[in-house]
Amino acid sequence: MATTKKKPVSKSKVRATTVRSKTPRKKSTKKQEVRSFRVAKPETPFLTFSITKQTIYWLVLSVVVLVFGLWLIKLQSDIQAIYDSIDATNAEQIEILPAKKQ
Repeated sequence: MATTKKKPVSKSKVRATTVRSKTPRKKSTKKQEVRSFRVAKPETPFLTFSITKQTIYWLVLSVVVLVFGLWLIKLQSDIQAIYDSIDATNAEQIEILPAKKQ
């Protein structure tokens, strides 16, 4: 193994890099507001009724969902009617065909 020797760092170099500028900092004259973790009073009472944008969004969304549900129910009943007509046609064909003799 090769060993390397580290040279000691001179104090003048360390001091030169850690010296801060001596410009005075400005103190802020504004007081910071004290904030606490208390429950804030609501702006409006909880049970008040007012129409807002959210009310309109929820109404539109609920109407869209209801219309979509009714459309699916109609499609399901149409599909069931098709199955019923196919079953009726098959039942008529079975009755018309003569039974095979063995």
